[in-house]
Amino acid sequence: MLPKGALLIPCFVSTNPTLLSQISGDKKASPVYFSIGNINKAIRNCPSERAMVLLGYLPNPKLAYIANKRERREKLWQIYHAALWLMLDPLKKAGYKGIEVCCTDGGVRRRYPVLAKQIGDWQEICTGACSFHTRCPMCVEEYETRGELGEPAWLHMKFQTLQAILDAMNGHAAKCKKLGLQPTWPYWADMPYANGGDLVGLDLLHQIHKGMFKTHLYKWCENILSDAEMDDRFRGLLQLHSLQHFKDGVSTISQWTGNKAKAMEHTFVSLMAGGLPVGVGRAIQALMDFSFLAHLPQLDEDDLHQMQVDLETFHANKEAFQIIGACMSGLGWSGISKLHMLRHFAQQILEFGTTDGYTTETTERLHKYLVKNPYRQTDAPEFGHGQDSVTMEIDDENIVHSEEVEEGTIRIVHPFRPNRLYQREIYLKPQAPKPPPAMAFTGDPWYPFRTHQDFEFTSVALDAGLSKTNTDKLLQLFHESQDCKITLKKYEGLRNFEDRSSKLQAGFEPIMFKVPYQPVGGSKVERELEVLVKPLHEWLTELVHNEGIQQHLQFDAQEKYRWSEGEWQRIIDEPWTTDEWKEIQGWLPPDGLPLNIQLYADRAAVSTFGGRKVYPVVAQLNNLPREIWNGHSMGGGQVVALLLVVEGSATETGRTAFADFKCAVWHAALDKLVQSIRNAAWVGDAAILSLADQLGLDGKEWWLFPCITILSADYEEQIIMAGHRGVNAKCPCVRCHIPAEELHNLDYEAETRDPEATGELIEQAQSMSVTRAEEFLQPYSIRPIQNVFFTLGPNTNPFQAFSYDTLHNDNLGCWGKHLWPLLKTLVNAESNTTVKNFETRIQSVPPWTNLTCFSNPLQMDFSDGQKYHDLLKVVLHGMLNLPSSFEPLALLIRTQAELRLIASLEVQTKETIALGRNTIKQFHKVSQVCTQKYGKNFKFPKMHLLCHLFDDIWNKGVTANYSTKPSESMHRLLRKDYMASSKNSHSVNFEIAQKTHLRAVYEYIQAEIKSYNNYRISAVAVGNNDRISETKVINHVTLRSRYKVFRPLAVFDRDNQYWNVSGSLETAVRECLDDFGYNILPTTSIQAQEYRSIKIHYESTVDWCLHSDILHCSPEFYHKERWDCALIDSNEGVALAQILLLIECRDQSSPPLFPNIPLALVSFFDSKPPLSSLECSMNFRRFEEWPRKSAQLIPTRSIIRGALLVPTLETNHPNNYLTNDLLDSDLYF
Repeated sequence: MLPKGALLIPCFVSTNPTLLSQISGDKKASPVYFSIGNINKAIRNCPSERAMVLLGYLPNPKLAYIANKRERREKLWQIYHAALWLMLDPLKKAGYKGIEVCCTDGGVRRRYPVLAKQIGDWQEICTGACSFHTRCPMCVEEYETRGELGEPAWLHMKFQTLQAILDAMNGHAAKCKKLGLQPTWPYWADMPYANGGDLVGLDLLHQIHKGMFKTHLYKWCENILSDAEMDDRFRGLLQLHSLQHFKDGVSTISQWTGNKAKAMEHTFVSLMAGGLPVGVGRAIQALMDFSFLAHLPQLDEDDLHQMQVDLETFHANKEAFQIIGACMSGLGWSGISKLHMLRHFAQQILEFGTTDGYTTETTERLHKYLVKNPYRQTDAPEFGHGQDSVTMEIDDENIVHSEEVEEGTIRIVHPFRPNRLYQREIYLKPQAPKPPPAMAFTGDPWYPFRTHQDFEFTSVALDAGLSKTNTDKLLQLFHESQDCKITLKKYEGLRNFEDRSSKLQAGFEPIMFKVPYQPVGGSKVERELEVLVKPLHEWLTELVHNEGIQQHLQFDAQEKYRWSEGEWQRIIDEPWTTDEWKEIQGWLPPDGLPLNIQLYADRAAVSTFGGRKVYPVVAQLNNLPREIWNGHSMGGGQVVALLLVVEGSATETGRTAFADFKCAVWHAALDKLVQSIRNAAWVGDAAILSLADQLGLDGKEWWLFPCITILSADYEEQIIMAGHRGVNAKCPCVRCHIPAEELHNLDYEAETRDPEATGELIEQAQSMSVTRAEEFLQPYSIRPIQNVFFTLGPNTNPFQAFSYDTLHNDNLGCWGKHLWPLLKTLVNAESNTTVKNFETRIQSVPPWTNLTCFSNPLQMDFSDGQKYHDLLKVVLHGMLNLPSSFEPLALLIRTQAELRLIASLEVQTKETIALGRNTIKQFHKVSQVCTQKYGKNFKFPKMHLLCHLFDDIWNKGVTANYSTKPSESMHRLLRKDYMASSKNSHSVNFEIAQKTHLRAVYEYIQAEIKSYNNYRISAVAVGNNDRISETKVINHVTLRSRYKVFRPLAVFDRDNQYWNVSGSLETAVRECLDDFGYNILPTTSIQAQEYRSIKIHYESTVDWCLHSDILHCSPEFYHKERWDCALIDSNEGVALAQILLLIECRDQSSPPLFPNIPLALVSFFDSKPPLSSLECSMNFRRFEEWPRKSAQLIPTRSIIRGALLVPTLETNHPNNYLTNDLLDSDLYF
C-alpha cells in the first residue's frame, strides 16, 4: 500500500486516566503517551529509556449542567475524540505523503508514520473504537452470542463503521445500533490506514490479570472453597525464591495490583488441586495455560494453536462453575466482555506481535514518573481539563504531610473550575483569620452630605422618627454650641439631602398587575393591584460591584475539613461547603458564577393592636459569609418588596376560590420582583469583577447566574410559596407527598415533590373546568396557580429551597404548641403541692447569661420563641420528683431539647449529623409511647418536618443559615417606620418603603465611612512602619467587679459567714503560695483584693471559636446570693466546683517576693447516682457539694469554663444538685 522504498513507522498511542490526589481522591488526569513500534519493545517498556513520551492531557469535564445522561455521555465521547483528533493531527499529512528523515547511515528516506495501536483499559479502547462497552470493539459479534466460542464474527471495517456512524448522525441509527457503535465521529476517521477495530490493543493487565483472573476465576473458586480455605491454601505455600508468599492469606488484599495477580497465577493451578470438581480443574488449568502462553515474548504457530486449544478446553468445561453455583452472574457468559476478547488474542499476536509490546503495564508505570510524582511535588495544579500545557514547578514547602499537620488545622478543597488563579488545597492554621485588606479610598465617604456630622444627624433623625417640628428644634439647639459641625439648618435641608442620597441606590418602584377573581354571587373580574418592589437585578448589582462587599464574595464550592484526632473530618457550615452548592455550580458553564439568593416573606403587624399589617420580602445573598448577610449593615438582609395584604370579607374567607386568589396574588406580585433576574437565571448576566484577583478568578468577563436556593419562612408562609392547599390537605407537607395519616411517622420515606412534574399537573388542570381541576389536583395537595419559582431556571427548586426553621418548627411548634401545653395540662391535674413544687424548682434555676428567669412558668400561655427555647432548657428541673407516670413525657422533652441543641450547632460534621438522625429516631419511638399513654396526637406537619432537618443541613449548611430570626427582627424597624408615617391607608406602604430605602442607603454610606477609617488607619500604620503581631496572647481569665480595696487577709477571716472556711484564710493562702514555689516568710505581709465576678475565655470544642462566660460570686447580686459553678482543671481531672471567693493577693515587701496572684476559693462536688427512673429519663447528672469547711484555694487559671448546677430542693438531700448540659453545645458534648 505504501510506495516502493517507503519506510513504515507504526505509532502507538496510549490513553489511560489515573487518580492524582491521595487524600481527597477527586482529581484525575488523562495523560496521552506516544511511541513508535520501530523501537525494541524492551527499550520501549523501560520508563528510564524515555522511549514513550508524554504527549498531552485529555480533558475530564463532568458536564453536570447537562441533565440527560445519554446526552452527557455523547458529549463526553465527542470531547474525547475531538481532543485526540487535535493531538494526532500532524500524523495525517505525514501518513499520507510521508516525511523525509535523515537516517543514521547518512541517507535520506521517506518515512510514513501510521497509527497502529491504541493502548488502554477496556473503557478506553471501547471509547476509542466508538464501541459500546457491552459490545466487542473489534468485531460485530452480537451481545447474546459473545459468551460462546462459535464461528468468528466479521471484524469491523473502516468504511462500514464510518458509514453507520454518519447515518446515525443524520438520524438513521438502526445500523449503528446493530453494530454496537457510538454515534460519534472518531478521531481516526481521516487517519491513513487506521481502523478502529484494528487499533484495539490486547491488554494483559486489565483483560487477563485484573479481568479474567482477579474479577472472575478467583471469585468463582472463592465461592466454592470459602475465604478461610483460600487463605489456608495460600498461607501453606512454601517460601521459594522468586515466588511471593502470602503469609496473611489473600482475602485481606484491599488493593489488587497486576503483580499480586501474577504472583497468584504462578501457583494457582497447584493450589486449587483437590476439593474441586473435575470440570472446574480442567477449566482453571486451560485458562492458566492460555495466560502463560499470552505472556511469552515470542511464539510460533504451535504456540498459537495451543492457545486456541486451551480456549476451547475452557469453554467446554466452564459450565461446571455454574452447575455448582460458583458463577452467579445474572448476565450469563455473555456478560463477561473480557472472555470474548480472548478469542482475538491468537490472530492479533500473529498480525501485530506479542502482547508484551503494547501492554498498559508500561503506561501504568509511566503514570508514577511522568504524572503523579511531579503533581505531588507542586502546588496541585489541575490536569486534564483542556489546558494546552501544564507547567509544574517543584515547591517542597507546599507539601503537607499528615504527621506535620497541627491539631485544628482547616483544609479547604476547591473542586475544579476553569479560569481560576489557583486550584490547590488551602491549609489554615488554627488561629483567628486575618481581616481583609483595607480598600483604597478617594473622595468623601459621606457623600452627598457635606460633613460626617450631617450624615450622622440625618441617620439618627430617621432612626428616631423625628417629626419636622422636633427636627427644627433639635437643629436649633445644636447650633447654639460654638463647636457644632452640623451644617443643616432646617428640616427642609435634611429632606434635600435625603432626596439626594436616595439616588445612590435603586429605590422601590410601584408596579401594577391584574389577577382574575370571581367573588361570591358575582362574575369573574380582573382585579388591579399594586406591589412595591426593588428589582432584584439592581439589588444584586449594587452588592456585587461594591468593592467592600465584593471582597467577601464566595462563588466556588468548597469541601472543608478539620484535622482532629489524627484524621480529616468533613465539616459543614456556610452554604458553599455543601454538596448542593457544588451541584449548582456543576450546571453552569465554565465561565459561569452562581449568585445564590435567600428570600424571606411574612406578614408583620405594625400597628399597636395588630390592625395594620405589612408584607415584607427580605432578600439575602448567600455568597457572603453568614455574619454579614444575617447582620444589619451593608450586605445584610434587605427588604426588596412590600406585598399586598389581601383581606377578605366574612363570606369570602374560607372559600377555596378566595384562597386560590390570595395565592395567585402572592405569586403574581413576586413575579414582578424576580422578573429582572429571570433571563439571567437561564443564560447569565455578564459582569467584570474589579477584585477578581482577590477572589482567585481571572480578570475576564464572567457570567453571573442568580438562583433562589433558600426560602426562609414559617410553615404557613411556605404553603403560599408552594401553591399548597394547607394543613388539612391530603399531603400536608410542602416538600414531599407524605399522606396526612403518616405525619407522625418519622420513619416514613415519601417521594419528594418535583417542580417539573408539578408544573405539568398545573398545566393540565388549567385546561379543565374549575370543578374538574379541583378534583384533579386534590390528591397532590396543590392549587391551580402558576408558581413563580418554576420560571427561574434549573437551579431554583422551591421544594428543595424550603428550609427547616428552628424558631417556628421547634420553639413555637413541636415544643411550644404541643409538648408544653401537654405538660401544663398534666401538671395542673396534680395536687396543689405538686404544682407549687414544679414552679419552685424552675424558679430555683440560678441566673445565667442570656437565659430567661421564669417566675410563674405555668401561667405562660403565649410568648416569643426565645422564651419558649429557654423554658425547654430548664423545664426538666421542674419535673424532678413528679409521679412516675411523667417518665415517658420527661424522656420525650429531653429528646426534644437534645434535638434542638444539635440542630442549632453552627458547625456540623458527619458525626453530629448522624447523631441528629439517631435522635430523631429516638424521638419517634418515645412519641409513640406518649401517644399510647397520654393520647397525644402527633399527626401535625411540624412533627413531620423533622424528617427534612438534617437533609437541609447537609444540603444548605447549618440552620443558622436559613433561620427566620434575623429577618423577623426587621419587623421592629417596619413598626417604627409605620409609627412615624402619616398612617394614611393609601400611602402608608409607600412611606414605609421610602424609609426602608433610606435606611439601606445610610447603611451603604456608613460602610463607606468605615472603609475610609480603616484605610486611614492602615495608611498611618504603614507610614510609621508599624508591625502588628499575628498572634495575641490572651489571659483566659479576668477578674472583674472589684470590691473595696486591698486589705490584710485577717479581715477576710473575720468576714467568712458566706464561705465558712475552716481555719484561717491567711494560712490557706500562704500554703497555696508555698505550693507555687514562692518562699513565703512568716513576716511577709500579704494583702488581698476581693472581686465579685470573673470572665473566662475558652475555645469551644464544637465550633472551635473563642467563647466566654461571666461567673459571679456575690452575697448581694441584685439583693440575692449568687455563687456560680465552674469546671476546674484539678489534679484528678476535670471537676465541678462552686466559686465562693475571688481574690488577688500581693506582697507588701519591697521588692515583692511574688507578683500579684489571682486565687479562687472553691467548694468541690462529688458525683452521685440518680435516685429515680424519672431522673434517669431527664439524663441530668447528680452531684453533692462538699461541706463549705472543706473549701480549697486554687489559681484562677485552673478554671476552664462555667457550668450550671441547679439545686434539687430535696429536704433529705439538701446539698444535691443537677447539672444542666442543655445550655450550650459544649456542655452537652
